[in-house]
Amino acid sequence: AKALEFTIRSRYLLNLDTEKAGEVYIGCAGGVDLIAQRSCEIGMDMRPAWLVEVSKLPGGHSGVDIHRNIPNAIKKLAEYLSDKNVGIISMSGGERRNSIPVHAEAVVRTESALRDTEYVSVKPVIRADGVIMDSQKLLDLLIAIPH
Repeated sequence: AKALEFTIRSRYLLNLDTEKAGEVYIGCAGGVDLIAQRSCEIGMDMRPAWLVEVSKLPGGHSGVDIHRNIPNAIKKLAEYLSDKNVGIISMSGGERRNSIPVHAEAVVRTESALRDTEYVSVKPVIRADGVIMDSQKLLDLLIAIPH
């Protein structure tokens, strides 16, 4: 639309975007961007540290593929960690704001023996910093969010 050689003078815009050539969608899946911040207390923790990764999931478009029950790497990571009494040192995941995450990882401290699963790979970490003191609240939030 930015490359059009004429000016559009309208109060309304009809979205006919689609992911498939030769098809027209009338409407949109919609979406919401949420940016939230919360202060976290960082504390010392001398338990063993682990790199926990979820990767190589199929991914997909958050609008077109959301009904296909494609695993979400961020949610899989949070679900894996939620019952292990972890202190989170760092956590990241996702590739684009409109995609189902393919990769997520966290560095955590815990006494629990962490093991690989179908979705998760685990490696010990030699050097790691302090942990977020209320890590479970972050995990509970990630699990509660639907997608």
